Amino acid sequence: MLLSPQDLEKKHDDNVQMIHDLQTEIDRLLVQRDEGEYDTVGDAGKSAGLPEFNRGHYDLPVRPGGIVETLSIYEVVQLLAELNLQQYKKTFEQEQIDGELLSGLDEDMCVKELGMTRLHALRLLKKVGKRKAEEAQ
Repeated sequence: MLLSPQDLEKKHDDNVQMIHDLQTEIDRLLVQRDEGEYDTVGDAGKSAGLPEFNRGHYDLPVRPGGIVETLSIYEVVQLLAELNLQQYKKTFEQEQIDGELLSGLDEDMCVKELGMTRLHALRLLKKVGKRKAEEAQ
């Protein structure tokens, strides 16, 4: 049975969400195992409790190197959605923009390589800069 493009995209999104949920649970278990060697960061960089295992937004675990650099491609796409920039989802997935690449982007790269408007690039880069500043605290 052939699936429609919409069904395939839904199936893909469900699989990506399942992987995300599993990574969340792995991160939670790492925190428990390492007895606090890893911590979680909530709003404005303040320490928070462990992330809940759910299908919604969760606080990202702090790993060596900081949060932004360790974001998965899926988490970068989630960040785009939070900023109402989901029209760039496919481009970021195709170009495999993860946290490490996201950290190195500048406005010109966003515009020329990823097809973003300057205002959208600015919105994304300001958010990334804010998260990096929170990590430094």
